[in-house]
This record gives sequence, structure tokens and C-alpha cells, in this order.
Amino acid sequence: MSAAEFNLSEKYAIERGLPWKFAFTWSQKSPRQPIDTTGMAARLEIKNTVRLSAHPWVFSSSSGHITLEGAAGRVEARLSAAETNALGINHAARYRLIMTGSDGNDFVLLRGKLMVRNAWL
Repeated sequence: MSAAEFNLSEKYAIERGLPWKFAFTWSQKSPRQPIDTTGMAARLEIKNTVRLSAHPWVFSSSSGHITLEGAAGRVEARLSAAETNALGINHAARYRLIMTGSDGNDFVLLRGKLMVRNAWL
């Protein structure tokens, strides 16, 4: 499975100091049905594009930052205001949403650019 490219900008951007949520229903193309995420795990990796040597920030389903709703196929990532404020990113970042299947194998579901902006601008 190849990762889909989806940029998190504009309405999906992270505004530092404010809570952030990104949610979607993961579904197959034909017939259009949700993919069951029962037994799966997920992690969101955010990487600063200015300081490439910096380690990514990692948020996961095991830490409670990502919720997988089983047969409904809904995936929801949430960061608190304190967590978005702590990101050391001033504009552009990259992200990967990595899923771990029930077989224990990882695959990248989504990847792309991530806009991080100051909420007060």
C-alpha cells in the first residue's frame, strides 16, 4: 500500500497555543466502505523541515492522541493547546500518519506538508 499525499494546511493547519484536531473516515475506493481499524494502532510523526536533524514529535493511539473507531473506519488525531504550543516549529513541517496493522506490520497511510502558524497572527 502506498501512502496518500495530503497536505495539512489552511483549515487543517495547527495553530500554536490552540487545541488541534484532524479527523477522517478511512475507506476503500470501491465499493465505498469504511476500513475496519479494530486491532490496529496509529502514530503521527511531525518533523521540523528547518532543523532536519531534530527528532520528530510522535503522538500515538497508545498515548491517547489518536482514536481509531473500529468498524466505522474513523481516525481522529488530537493535540492539546499545550502540545501545539510546545512544537518548536515556526511555519512548515512534514508529517506521516503510520498505521500498525493487526499483523504488527507498519505502513504509512498519509504523508504531506503540515502548516504550523501562530494563533495570534
